[in-house]
Amino acid sequence: MSGHRSRGQSIVEMALVTPLLLLLLVGVIDIGRAMAVKIAVTNASREGARYGSWHPQDYAGIADACQFELELNNLDAGEILVTVSPGPSKAAASGEPIEVVVTMEMNTILGSLIGLDTIPVSSGTQMIVFGVDN
Repeated sequence: MSGHRSRGQSIVEMALVTPLLLLLLVGVIDIGRAMAVKIAVTNASREGARYGSWHPQDYAGIADACQFELELNNLDAGEILVTVSPGPSKAAASGEPIEVVVTMEMNTILGSLIGLDTIPVSSGTQMIVFGVDN
């Protein structure tokens, strides 16, 4: 008779622990995805700054370089915000720094349960302008 009770106890314990383990697993997956997106956004800002260091007045080209890098990482680049500093009112001259900041929203799996459907992921890179287009 005690064998039946033991078996029933194991089933109850498994039923209580399984949802917690699944939540933990989904949380780890979300963290891993967030780290991968952060690396891709950092690479995109780096590529934008690299392009901007040779073409500091081509803001569309800088944004295109960022989008292209994100698309290489299989991310939807349609929802990114690219900020270039200094802006169009004062273009960077040769020898001055140019900064490119890329921001995108990452969809979460576990976050939707607690009201965080997306989290912002942002990264910036600063490089020195080598040449100026005419």
